[in-house]
Amino acid sequence: MVFFIFFLVAFWVAPTIATIFVVPCYCTTKNITKAKYYSVCLAFFYSIVGYCFKDPKTDPDLVRYIQMLGQYRGKTLVESFNLAYDNLFSLDIWFHILSKFDNDQLLPASYMFVFYLVVFYVLSDYRIRKNISNNHFILYLLFTILSINLGCILNTFRSNIAFVLFFLALYREMIQHKKNLFTFLLYIFSFFLHFAVITLIALRLALLIKNRKLLITTSAMIIFVPRVLEAVGSKTLGLVTDNIAFNQLVYFINRANMYFRWTEGGWAETVSKSGYYKVERIYYLIIMLFFIYVCIQQYRTKRKSESFNLSMLKNYQVYGIMYIAVTLVSFFITAPEYNRFISPFIPFACILFFDYWGDYYLLKKNSYIVPLLMLGGFGIITNTYFMNTFVSVPEFVLKVFFFVPILG
Repeated sequence: MVFFIFFLVAFWVAPTIATIFVVPCYCTTKNITKAKYYSVCLAFFYSIVGYCFKDPKTDPDLVRYIQMLGQYRGKTLVESFNLAYDNLFSLDIWFHILSKFDNDQLLPASYMFVFYLVVFYVLSDYRIRKNISNNHFILYLLFTILSINLGCILNTFRSNIAFVLFFLALYREMIQHKKNLFTFLLYIFSFFLHFAVITLIALRLALLIKNRKLLITTSAMIIFVPRVLEAVGSKTLGLVTDNIAFNQLVYFINRANMYFRWTEGGWAETVSKSGYYKVERIYYLIIMLFFIYVCIQQYRTKRKSESFNLSMLKNYQVYGIMYIAVTLVSFFITAPEYNRFISPFIPFACILFFDYWGDYYLLKKNSYIVPLLMLGGFGIITNTYFMNTFVSVPEFVLKVFFFVPILG
């Protein structure tokens, strides 16, 4: 605890130097409590990244959110509800709290802190549970940091935070077996932050079906989702009832249908003509296909070494397979909606690799090292290019590295 307080003080004075000292501690500790402390410190560094992200060249979502934040100033909590969006009460609470401070940069700082706190916490917690070697852990940690679209996290606040909090709730329920009030509140909070979470809820409810083979087999049917949305959307367009939950379901269906049908004009046309987004789409598609390959290899290894079949898969494994199927469908959308599915999922995909490395270390101790290094390395290129469309990357890096929180 004393070291944790020391590190926090150090982060307020010299965050870059403090991070350099925390990273090796985080990568090598096998103590869950210490791992939590180090995760907080590293997440604090990323909050500085968010704080320093100012005056982008283009007009990303963050600019719009900061404008919305101004509407909450001087309002009570009750007055804040439904101020920017209908029924997104989690967003209203978040903005209401931030509105008490006269500093708009606390918005990106706060959600960068939350996102990366969950990332570092889950990676370290599952690493300790599976007793993963330092080398393997560092490998997947680097892949996670480099492959996640940093610019996307900085700019698309609601969906990334909603998804990562929902995954944290799943992790607590299915891995840690913490089925308590906090886990339930995470589910609720994520839903009222972004209604796209209804997709994740649907997958969670699907697990009530005990036939694992049926669930995995029918996951392939998700490819027909665009057609189903089109058919249902045409019947429900403009439908309004007195039931808030039903209205949000209708809204989500029509919104999703719009994304699948949006191929011309505006943002969709910009993306379709962009060379960068074509490369990024292929890059993330390769990552998802790689995850599928790992799933297949893990299943084959289990079948060879022990009596194992699909009906023996655990809930979190089945959920992961269904989620990957949904993510693949998102690639059919012209706009880069795949980003909202992939970026929050990458840290939780560590479960695939840590399960494999933990259970079959002697058999496959060098598995996936080269692909992870290559994919992470390419992530440096995509991240640098994308960030440079918002800010000058060298100047931004210098701002972050030499930022002193106590001086603002």
